[in-house]
Amino acid sequence: MNCYIRCAAVAAISVAAQSQSFAQLQDLFITNSAGVVYQLNGQTLQATELFQLQDAGLINEIMYMGDGQLIANLTFAVASYDMNTNTQTTLFTSQQALGSNEGIANVAGLALQSDGNLYYTAKHFTQAGSFNYGGLYDMNTQTNSLIAGSDAGTLYADHFELSPGRMLGANPTSQSIDIFDPTTGAVEAAYSVGSAVASFVESNDELYILSSAGDIFTFDYTNGDTEFYGSINGTTGNLIGMTVPAPSSLAFMGLGLGALARRRR
Repeated sequence: MNCYIRCAAVAAISVAAQSQSFAQLQDLFITNSAGVVYQLNGQTLQATELFQLQDAGLINEIMYMGDGQLIANLTFAVASYDMNTNTQTTLFTSQQALGSNEGIANVAGLALQSDGNLYYTAKHFTQAGSFNYGGLYDMNTQTNSLIAGSDAGTLYADHFELSPGRMLGANPTSQSIDIFDPTTGAVEAAYSVGSAVASFVESNDELYILSSAGDIFTFDYTNGDTEFYGSINGTTGNLIGMTVPAPSSLAFMGLGLGALARRRR
């Protein structure tokens, strides 16, 4: 079932009128395409600037790990930012992720899997062609491993684990949200949303998507339906990422496709 994200006329509706149907969105961290990180009030959707990430001109996603630790995917590297000390450390470069210094290597998106590994997608551009992969970063051993890339053949802007073996991917090429198996790369379903999705976040058992224009929608992964939640205020430039301080309860409950009907409030 296809659906289309509502356009500017719908986005003008007030947050107060729209958010009554949903549980209150938690306070979030969000970032723009320049790597400026904001704190977002989940009730008012007002953003307050916090700090600037380093070397973040090609940033594509952030993930808050708790205790002041923020991970950022910078396309050519994945870095950790300590909000307590304002220090940034590179976890791995894109070439280290692919184990090759040949050609150009890009990495995109972040998802914390239920096994504790960090998932991302990677693309390797070489003289022989371009190759798509899924990547895992073991937070304990600080090592990377490659698994099957999505057969959608693209770098996903972001990912979200629904359950072990089932992942959401924000496909910027087809402007769809894909459901795929990260172990095989097989795409099981694709929902057209008519606009590029920048990020996923789960808050209070509701799944939300963020557009680069700063509009937030709920997303029902069982049928592809979206509903407008509200528009973010107080940011500049395109938004590319949002995150909450806790891993997804959906993933840790091990829910499969169709196992959770979207809760209408």
